[in-house]
Amino acid sequence: MLNTLTLRNWRKDKANLYEIVLKGFAFEEAVKKSKANYEELKELEESFKK
Repeated sequence: MLNTLTLRNWRKDKANLYEIVLKGFAFEEAVKKSKANYEELKELEESFKK
C-alpha cells in the first residue's frame, strides 16, 4: 500500500501519476458501493418473492 509521504511526493513531482492513483481509489470505492447496492436490491427482490 502507498504511504502518505509517497503520495505527497507524487502530488508535487508526478501530478499525472498522483491523479491516476486518486482516480483508481475513487473507482474502487464506487465499485464497492455498487456491489453493496446490488446486494441490497437482490435482498429486496427475494423478500418480495415470498
